[in-house]
Amino acid sequence: MAALLTKSNFMSGLQCLKKLWLEVQEPHQATALSPSQQRIIDQGEEVGLYARQQFPNGQSIVGNGNEALQATQDAIAAGASCLFEAAFSFGGLFVRCDILQKTPAGTWELIEVKSSSKVKDEHQWDLALQKYVLLGAGLPIGITKLMHINTQSCCFPDLADLFVIADITEEVMNTVTLCCAQFVQM
Repeated sequence: MAALLTKSNFMSGLQCLKKLWLEVQEPHQATALSPSQQRIIDQGEEVGLYARQQFPNGQSIVGNGNEALQATQDAIAAGASCLFEAAFSFGGLFVRCDILQKTPAGTWELIEVKSSSKVKDEHQWDLALQKYVLLGAGLPIGITKLMHINTQSCCFPDLADLFVIADITEEVMNTVTLCCAQFVQM
């Protein structure tokens, strides 16, 4: 698989173009993660596992690079209706989607899971990039959602309402154009 710009690289580039350059050109120069940074990553992965439980018909896509791209295409061709970590590439970009769920209309809902308590601007950029790649790869995307932690009414140990799912389709569509323009500048 040719070197592609990942969603993580893109998000880094939005923060700082020098950070993007270093991640892509000099990855061996990266500073090791601190224990607190690693805990945040681990916590995000744990939240993602809880989120998957909300979609019992989901199928996980395993592997990296071309293997994951092929597994995704095979799952879609076999009629999968919900995918976790589906992989797509288009225009030099590579993304993995937290959750893709097929709708009765034949389009797909793109759902990004965050351990955040609210929708943030960077989440819109994250989803806009994914939507750009998925549309470019030929997958019809209807609704775009952000699944985040419900801090208003969820109380441990009852985690039945742990998540809020916000439909941010309109915000993402407004960002897709900006996302494309930002990618072209990079």
